[in-house]
Amino acid sequence: MMSEQADLSGKVAASLGLVIGGTVAGLSAAFPGDVLQRAMGRMARAFVPTGEERVELADLAMRLSDKARREGLLSLEDDVRTATPRSMQAGLTEVVDGAPPRTIETVLRAEAATERRRGAEIERVCEFGARLAVGLGAAGTLIGLAQAISDAGGVRRRAGEALLPAACGLLSAALFWRPMGQRVALQNEASASTNEMAQTAVLAIQQGETPGLIRARMEALLGPDERAKVKASWERLRATVVRPRPSVKQDPEHTTDNPALRSTAAEDVEAFRFEDVVRLGRSDIKRVVRELDSKGLALALRGVSEEVQAAIYSGMSGRAAHDIHECMSLMGPQRISAIEEAKRSVEDVVRRLAQHNEIAVPKRQGGTG
Repeated sequence: MMSEQADLSGKVAASLGLVIGGTVAGLSAAFPGDVLQRAMGRMARAFVPTGEERVELADLAMRLSDKARREGLLSLEDDVRTATPRSMQAGLTEVVDGAPPRTIETVLRAEAATERRRGAEIERVCEFGARLAVGLGAAGTLIGLAQAISDAGGVRRRAGEALLPAACGLLSAALFWRPMGQRVALQNEASASTNEMAQTAVLAIQQGETPGLIRARMEALLGPDERAKVKASWERLRATVVRPRPSVKQDPEHTTDNPALRSTAAEDVEAFRFEDVVRLGRSDIKRVVRELDSKGLALALRGVSEEVQAAIYSGMSGRAAHDIHECMSLMGPQRISAIEEAKRSVEDVVRRLAQHNEIAVPKRQGGTG
């Protein structure tokens, strides 16, 4: 009995050796060494969750966006070396080198195409491995059956043993190669999504978009759990790098929050000037700000007093105030005529709202209203 079990174990080991050894030999003959090396590396990472990689990419994109807006695109040079994935690194390299958006997009597409090609190669390795395992098992069984037929005395026992290679081949394909191929296919889908995120992030950074806008772009490509993690990362970033809204100490007794100073009289409306925003109440400033575009408002605030800036900032969120401030710092020199025109646009909005009784302007000094 013991000898029969040992004999059966030996035949199982021989069948496994035939299937596994033959599969390895067949793959080595069919695929170049570098492809097999990448396949082994990908299989080793097949069960590593991919969601964290996308969350880390979104976090990196927001941080680099803030850094680039503060210090310029050249400041990202040191970050390029540690950026992942490869497409992010390649794209940031072009950004730092000053390449135009079309060139950057071409480089990113080429990286994504290379990644897709390599992923497809590994899927083919898994599929070929499954076919080899089944084919080698079937070949081993046919050889065993031929031997069984030649042994008339033990044909039944030998026929049963002959089925072992086929069973080993089928199990190898069903329990390893095909599940691994499915895992690799899922990884390839996740990699394509990651590369799409990297392309979106790089182009947004190159165009000077705010971290908040990049966060929104990244979240559109993520699942619910990943979005929650990105949101937490964004809150941490805001706490460390986003300037708080500049405070303004407005005395309600000297602004349109004081009913005695509110006016919609035509002469007061026409007399309103940009610097008079410091005498508008906070609710009126909020209403005015909603009518203005960020770029025009940033231009109007160039060169005005901190008091005027603070009054405007009091009517918007901290993030919006931060974005206006950053827009001002990135504008560079502007013509005085352009700044004055932007101020007049703000004055026109105030007058229009006052004429429709949506806000009130301050009464003129010494006026009766």
